[in-house]
Amino acid sequence: EIVRVTGIYRAGPDGADPERLGSIKVVMSTDIVRAEIRHAQTILLTTFFVLLAGLHIVTLYLLKWMVRRPIDRLSRKVDRIALGDLSVTGSVGTRGQLAMFAARVDIMVRNVGATINSLRASETKYRRIFENSSEGIFRLDRDGQLLDVNPAMVRLFDYPSADQLKQASLGGDARRRLFSAEQISELFANASAHNGVVACEMELRKLHGERIWVELNARAIVNSSGSVEFLEGMISNITERRRAHQRLLMHRERLAGEVSERRRAEANLRASKKRLRELAEYMESIREEERKQIALTIHDELGQMLTALKINLGLLGRIAPVSEQQAQKI
Repeated sequence: EIVRVTGIYRAGPDGADPERLGSIKVVMSTDIVRAEIRHAQTILLTTFFVLLAGLHIVTLYLLKWMVRRPIDRLSRKVDRIALGDLSVTGSVGTRGQLAMFAARVDIMVRNVGATINSLRASETKYRRIFENSSEGIFRLDRDGQLLDVNPAMVRLFDYPSADQLKQASLGGDARRRLFSAEQISELFANASAHNGVVACEMELRKLHGERIWVELNARAIVNSSGSVEFLEGMISNITERRRAHQRLLMHRERLAGEVSERRRAEANLRASKKRLRELAEYMESIREEERKQIALTIHDELGQMLTALKINLGLLGRIAPVSEQQAQKI
């Protein structure tokens, strides 16, 4: 098949028409065309794959430098924050949503840092109160285990350390435990019955067996289900106060006995005074009666006797001859 015919001309002299010398006929072979097509396809596919590989490489590079590296930086920052390093701040080297997210992470870190510093300050303050308190402070669970104790409580029960005191609350020997099972049941029952508040006095045992009376004030900590999980509170030694109270009660009873005895003595004294007064009045009435009797006796009998004696003596002096001395004596 003739595909194309091209004429061959020679230019004429002096502007004459060109002279046709012949023509070229172009005939295309099918095999050649197919080979050319395959070659073109190979070149095209090779070019496509080269461009695709280049585009993939460029895309990976862009992802690495524009997305992956900032994400890796942000991941490392978050990992350091998770480990407690709150000094990690700054940009991740990108813009857009990822940069905004990194900025929000920085704000979160600053807020968390401020909160942690506040919590540390509060913990330090309350830890100093816990450590330096003169009263025993404790946390106690339902099994009778002491979860935490302060040095004052360790000294109160004569234990060498807080760990040994907490370990003693887990011992198999129930006689060596700080709280008995009955006392634990009573404490948690009181907490449930009095809105989580416990205030009582009880007798506890020291390390070497000495018994002391303590005043316990605690509040209940409840879990998510609303049941009492453990108690936390304070213990103070009131043994001397209780002994003083007992002595005061004994002294009061003794004073009451003495007052009662004194009242009985005063009642007896008043009765005795009354009897003495009645006796004095009776004696006075007797004396008055005796005076009356004596006066009557003197006035009546003795006066009569003296009068008769005088008359008789007068008669005797007149009748009997006597001397002047005897008459005067008579």
